[in-house]
Amino acid sequence: MKILLRLLFIIIFAGVTTYITTIETERYESVSIALLKDLSKKQNMELGSLALGQTSNNMQDSKVLELYIRSYEMFDYIDRLYNLSEHYTSTKLDKVQRLYKDTLLPMYESSKNNLLKKYNDNLFVVFDEPSGTLSLSFVHTDPEIAKKILQSIIMRSDIVINQFAKENAQV
Repeated sequence: MKILLRLLFIIIFAGVTTYITTIETERYESVSIALLKDLSKKQNMELGSLALGQTSNNMQDSKVLELYIRSYEMFDYIDRLYNLSEHYTSTKLDKVQRLYKDTLLPMYESSKNNLLKKYNDNLFVVFDEPSGTLSLSFVHTDPEIAKKILQSIIMRSDIVINQFAKENAQV
């Protein structure tokens, strides 16, 4: 029994190692850090609000921004610019990472939900509350496209957030 378990472990280990070293598509990550600041308001947070577990406006703003960045609206915008849907179904990706137009496995189907999930799997968003910064990164098979996608996400987010702030100011 112990020999079978060891053999099974060795086979799984060899298979995973072979996949990672020879088959898996090489992907590149582009990273950017954005400072979130509302210049129209004072940004101080009182110690009492920390003790009560209340979140800062920056934290709330970052969560709203993250929701927008991960939304289908943002994916659709990026898809129109960089054709991510075609990329996620192309042979540039290995068979494990690729989505398929005709498949019996729903998790590999190139549906709207799976395309959005694939986009979100390649997107990383982390808010650092003490510094008020939002760290963004995007993974792609082409390092230049990863960089351009990240720049487009930041520019589009800036436009949408400023438009939202103007609309709220008018109300």
